[in-house]
Order: sequence, then C-alpha cells, then structure tokens
Amino acid sequence: MKLQRIFMLGLIATSMALITSCSDGEDGTDGLDGATGPAGAAGTNGIDGTDGTDGTDGTNGVDGNANVRRLIIDTSLEPGNGANPVVFNAQFSSLLAELTPEVLDTHAILTYAKTASDLYIPIPGPYTDGAFLYSFGVAFSDARATFFEYNGVGWTDDFAEIHLVLIEQSSSVGDGGGGQQVKAPVDALASLKAANVDVSNYHEVVKYFDID
Repeated sequence: MKLQRIFMLGLIATSMALITSCSDGEDGTDGLDGATGPAGAAGTNGIDGTDGTDGTDGTNGVDGNANVRRLIIDTSLEPGNGANPVVFNAQFSSLLAELTPEVLDTHAILTYAKTASDLYIPIPGPYTDGAFLYSFGVAFSDARATFFEYNGVGWTDDFAEIHLVLIEQSSSVGDGGGGQQVKAPVDALASLKAANVDVSNYHEVVKYFDID
C-alpha cells in the first residue's frame, strides 16, 4: 500500500512537470502568408449619361450702318388732302431712284412719315389728326413708293416728310467653293427684334444704326 502511494505521487509529480513545461514553452514561429487569391470578376459597367442638348444658334446680327442708309423725301409738293393713293417717284424726288429692283430684293425698308410737329408715324400703321383716323400702307416698286389710305380719308397734309430706312438683308458666310464667298439672307427685322429694337420707334432705329 505504501508502495502504491509512492507510485501515485510520482505520477502526479511527472504530470505537473509536463504541464509546467507545456505552459512555459516559447511561442512557435508565424507561418508564411497564404498565396493571393485569384482576381474577382469585373463589375458591370454603369449606364452612360445622357448627352447634353446642343445650344440654339444665336440670331445673326444686322450689318453695321455701312449697309444701312436713309432716304428723306420732302412731301411738300404732294397732291394734297384726300388724294388716294399717293405716288412718289424719281421725278418727284431723285432719291427714289435708289429703289432699284436689286435694292428691293436685298433690303428691308422701314417707312416713317414725319409730321410738322416732329412726330414719326410708322407705315403701315394708324394715324389720327384729332378729326380723322387714318390707316396707311405702302408698296415699293422700281424707283417708286405708293401710299394707300385704307379708311377712305385719303392723304393728309400733316405729313411733311417720308423717311425710308434701307437695311441690307445679306451677310458673308464662309467659303462657297473655289475660294468664293457666298452670301446668305439675314432677316433684318428679326435681328432688330433680337436686339430689343422697337422698329415702330423711329428714334430707336436711327440710334441703333447711328444714322441720326
């Protein structure tokens, strides 16, 4: 029995020594990093953005006053009140000889009647002298300006002058081939509107073109 106890104590001592030896041992060396894994599959491309809207081309401007001129027709020799229509031609004023077929084809013409009190009445348009309401129109042909009064009142002696503003409606636009420049029509009235010029206002027009 005593021998058995001694043997058991020896086993316990040996176990304790092993436990102590295991717990106090040095840490093992870190292992090598594993190989890099294969690349993942490419992600799906995003949806393309919508193209922006192209801007609107600006309106071509009216050429400078080198291509704008004014004709002032003295109407003191006109037929008098009530005449309808009234025709002014190159015999009445030599300035009207400038209204050639070519000019009529390539120019816009703004027309104003100047009264003795320095009012400028756009034609076509209405006019009143306090007693009558007039409505005038105008037509141009070779060296001739013909005025119509549509209310049946006829011409008025209130008009001392007729002012015609001739605006060339063409502009150089690049190469037409063989080194030749071509001209394209430009809407002079649309260009004036885009520049906020009131064509019914004579003073705004002549100021814009610097022809006053």
